[in-house]
Amino acid sequence: MKYLVYVVSIFILLCFDFVWLGGIIPIWIFLTGVIILINLNQINYVLTKILSKEIKKIIFYFFVYTIYILVIKLFSDSFDFEYAVGMISIVSFITFILVGYKLNTKDLILVVGFSILFHGLFVIGQVLGYSWAWDFVSSLMSSKESISKGTTDLVNERYYDNAFSAYGRVKGTNVHIHVFSSIIGSLAMFLFLAVKEKLIVFKSRLKELITFLISLIGLMSLFLTFTRSIIIPSLLIFLYNILKFKNSFKNIIILFFIGSLVFISYNYFFESIEFRAFNRLFTSFGDDVSNADQVRLMTYKTSFDAISDSPFFGGGRYNYDVPPHNIILNIAVKFGILGLIFYLIAIWNLFKFYFKRRSMFLNKKHKILVSLLGIVFFINLFNAMFHTNTYLNKSTYQLLFTAVIIGQILREEQIIKYFFDKRKTM
Repeated sequence: MKYLVYVVSIFILLCFDFVWLGGIIPIWIFLTGVIILINLNQINYVLTKILSKEIKKIIFYFFVYTIYILVIKLFSDSFDFEYAVGMISIVSFITFILVGYKLNTKDLILVVGFSILFHGLFVIGQVLGYSWAWDFVSSLMSSKESISKGTTDLVNERYYDNAFSAYGRVKGTNVHIHVFSSIIGSLAMFLFLAVKEKLIVFKSRLKELITFLISLIGLMSLFLTFTRSIIIPSLLIFLYNILKFKNSFKNIIILFFIGSLVFISYNYFFESIEFRAFNRLFTSFGDDVSNADQVRLMTYKTSFDAISDSPFFGGGRYNYDVPPHNIILNIAVKFGILGLIFYLIAIWNLFKFYFKRRSMFLNKKHKILVSLLGIVFFINLFNAMFHTNTYLNKSTYQLLFTAVIIGQILREEQIIKYFFDKRKTM
């Protein structure tokens, strides 16, 4: 029963972003509560064995950052539930480390695969123009009126209606296209490289091939979001890993062939869209063709004005409808330079955990898990330079999926330690 709760909780985590989908928040809180309750008898083991000093340090600085935000906002006129969610996120971060620790790696791969297929079902529905594929997640929003403006004039289509027919973009099971691209990009790259690097041993070649094809469905879904800030880092990782393998020339030829086939097929089947979506990928900053780029430049300019108005504690006059599309500027505008320092210290402690593990070489599986953690970091923090959703800031997915991978790493370290200690006593 415990194990089923772990599997279900990860599946829901990977399919729905809790902050944007207000209707999912009670389920998120309920699952976190259940995970805590069923492990109460192991609380001492969790605190002493699983949560190392490094993990406790990460949690401490996330806690400091969240408390700072709550204090700042309690004395302002702009307090809302979003800021309270951060505290719940920290508790969930701890519980999902535990979930990752308890879960078998093969089952994690299975859950990631099913999550991609679930997203893919909605992507296919959105491409084919089925209304249920657009309406399902929009109905889970706690308040549709809370989003009145977007970075383009197509806000209604971006969040509620068919965005694919308008400008060729999909959002899977999420309300926000950028949140979906962040999720599907991380999952697709995670699964693709887990199969390619042989993180687990498949019982048959067919199962390995099916899992590999599922990862390609995820990569295709990512491509159809046309979110440059996720596609670019994913492509960099993709190319880097292909160049690492033997027969790299052969792999490059295969990659080029698949890419060309996808490009031709896309334009053949969706001729009405023409190259509008492709233009988005290659439009440079400042070009009149991309309204989104113009908006970003305006948010950056307005951010500096707001920061100079109230540099230390934030809350300066920000005279623009769209929030700063850069995580550093976003936090500095809302919570000041002091808040930004707290945030960067928390993120740096996550990186310290990663870099320390990179310097270890315990076994192949441990090395692959650490590499996958780095990939999730890179994709989401690259994205954060051009959007607002990242660790402890308007989005829960990145933080909790990171927690699951950290749990997997700690599990592998504990297994290695157990066998090492056993060998010493023999």
